Amino acid sequence: MTIRPEFTTAIEKIEPETLVRDAIALWLRSIDGDPLRRAQTRDAYRQTARRSLLLKYGNTEVGNLDAGRLKRYFTTLAQTQPSLARRARWMLQQVLADAVLDKALPHNLVMDTPKVKRPEHEQPEVLSIEDFQQMRQLIVDWRTARAGRGGAQRDRSFVLTDVVEILGGTALRINELLGLRHSDVDYEQGTVAVCGTLVELDGLGLKFQPRTKTPAGMRTITLPRFALDALQRQAKLNGHAENIFSTGTGNFVNSHNIARSWRAARTESPLVWAEMKSLRASVATWIENESGLAAASAQLGHAVAVVGGSKVTAKYYIGKKGRKIVDNSGILGDLVGPNVANESGD
Repeated sequence: MTIRPEFTTAIEKIEPETLVRDAIALWLRSIDGDPLRRAQTRDAYRQTARRSLLLKYGNTEVGNLDAGRLKRYFTTLAQTQPSLARRARWMLQQVLADAVLDKALPHNLVMDTPKVKRPEHEQPEVLSIEDFQQMRQLIVDWRTARAGRGGAQRDRSFVLTDVVEILGGTALRINELLGLRHSDVDYEQGTVAVCGTLVELDGLGLKFQPRTKTPAGMRTITLPRFALDALQRQAKLNGHAENIFSTGTGNFVNSHNIARSWRAARTESPLVWAEMKSLRASVATWIENESGLAAASAQLGHAVAVVGGSKVTAKYYIGKKGRKIVDNSGILGDLVGPNVANESGD
């Protein structure tokens, strides 16, 4: 990983007169040497520092930090960016723990500030089967309108078709999908092994990480026919030696481009609220309604920590009860069916 100048320092020990920016850089140096920390995690620490601590306290001496001011800073930041405030507080706590060990501070000032509360979680909005069919039609209509204006099969509008088909048949995270390799798919058995994900690293762009978000995410999923067809189509169209999804220059497809294409396709439609991540919660809800929480948890790659399913699945991915999502069918292939809107069969 390329280290930016703001994260380099010549110090080996934190003193009272050490600038906070140098103390952070020293802590990050120790983290970089930890083989258990993923590159994506280390990059997230740097982003947190750049967006918060360096802006506010980068040029402040460690010995001049004040618990009262820290409390007011975290409280103010939490009003607009609660997640960033939580990460910044945690990170500064780790940095000042090192300062205490180096005897630059008598105790950790962050411990004198209240924890930043997690924002209340709202139940996800999920697509019904009818919504998903409309989503398919919107994409076909948009792709048709683009014909003659860059609407060839390799452009984002066509990739969007297959991304939605596969997400709707697997509930994969989008970067798990975009990182799939030919070796992950057994076309004869109709299965896909989820073995890693794409991560975006500062200064390095998209890279494949050969492990998923959690150990439970390493899983094999049986694909409904429509999702398998979409995978085969992308593999054939792109012709990349290793990756199923790739750009014309052989690079990884960026999920931001997929999201941008979908926003263009959904304009002025009843599905203007739906996002790519809505598909993961939607598929989980369809499965939970038909086969129970444990089946939905397994599909998502969540560790089943409680009898009957994962608390994470229930809290963050299952949609509102009482809304009829699917009819009485046990598998996604029967529920969703082939993409009849894509009449050309492309």
